Amino acid sequence: MKRVLITALTTLTIVFSGHPALAQSDLPDAKHVIEVDVDSLVQLIKDAGWKPRPFREDDGTRGVGVTIGTRELVMLPTNCDQWGQCKGLYTYALIPDDPGAADLNNFNLRYNPARATAQNGVLVLDNYIIGDYGIVRGSLAVHLLVQADLISAWWNFRDSKDGSSSFSNSVSFSPISPAPVVPSWAERVSVNVPGIPDTDRFRMLQANGR
Repeated sequence: MKRVLITALTTLTIVFSGHPALAQSDLPDAKHVIEVDVDSLVQLIKDAGWKPRPFREDDGTRGVGVTIGTRELVMLPTNCDQWGQCKGLYTYALIPDDPGAADLNNFNLRYNPARATAQNGVLVLDNYIIGDYGIVRGSLAVHLLVQADLISAWWNFRDSKDGSSSFSNSVSFSPISPAPVVPSWAERVSVNVPGIPDTDRFRMLQANGR
């Protein structure tokens, strides 16, 4: 069981160069299917050796911030019942950058594990996982590692002269379709990212810079 996750994460290390130490981590019950709820997500983050920060907003929205290496992500369970059991998981990262439509379009053409859009002067890197019948722990761990590494991939993309980097565009770890291309006429795209506590937002923007 553990060997399966180690093999998957070793493969991830070959494809992504950002977190080789994290890619060698060991996760118990990697093939176990968990419900989409805050408690299960917090336990997964702890078992992976990362730092969870569960939160609840005034409107009742519950989510979990997670620190992976130096990067910050947020996980928000969606479509939840009155007992807190949910059927979807929205994951996203805020990046302190304000790209134009051309850069967004080029990035989304090259990298399909997540979607890059712009909102109110901030880059949003997001993805959605369907979890009607739960989510496999090991698969979710890999998903989070990929999304954390995409933050660095974005900066590499922005800093490169030709928009290329070592990040492979031939492999998608996303459970959904490739990200939609931002149309050339769209100067800004609002993705209506759910609110998070101001302290978490500030921490994430600091962590996800260059």
